[in-house]
Amino acid sequence: LARATWPFEAKHAPRSQIVDAVCDLSVQLLNLANVTPSAVVGAAMGVPAPVEQETRRVGLQSGIPAIVGDGLEAEISERLGMPFMLENDANLSVLAEWTAGAAEGHSDAIYIEVSEGIGAGLILSGRLHRGAHVRPGRSATHRSSRTARSVAAETAVAWSCWPARAPSPTRSANNSPHG
Repeated sequence: LARATWPFEAKHAPRSQIVDAVCDLSVQLLNLANVTPSAVVGAAMGVPAPVEQETRRVGLQSGIPAIVGDGLEAEISERLGMPFMLENDANLSVLAEWTAGAAEGHSDAIYIEVSEGIGAGLILSGRLHRGAHVRPGRSATHRSSRTARSVAAETAVAWSCWPARAPSPTRSANNSPHG
């Protein structure tokens, strides 16, 4: 319907500036698409952090300290006058690829994202998997000193079935996830 970009450095911005930027860009997109907020079922935004499904709390692993904690979804939803949801950015990316991209038509997909950290979104048998600890593909221990812009590289891979006897791509022979 519409596309807009808004250069904004969120990493060190206070929460109020982030909320203002998200709401202003959302209103701009609605105006460009000639859509009223009442016609929108809901909106979502990807964040570089795990989001706890029960509490909607943004996890501490975020590279944007001001978004960590509770209440961000509710604050933006109230300002926009529509349902608003936060989700891990790699999870939203795999859902997008699975719905209308490289993984369309496949029951399983993985999206690997490399920026300031390494993350992954995973769809198995047509369902998004978040993992036992909210972040199945997130490597919070790997951080780059460079900005996300300078190291951003994203790729999507889809497969129709993983061979039953093939070794897991995340486990080595000693069952360690790191080799």
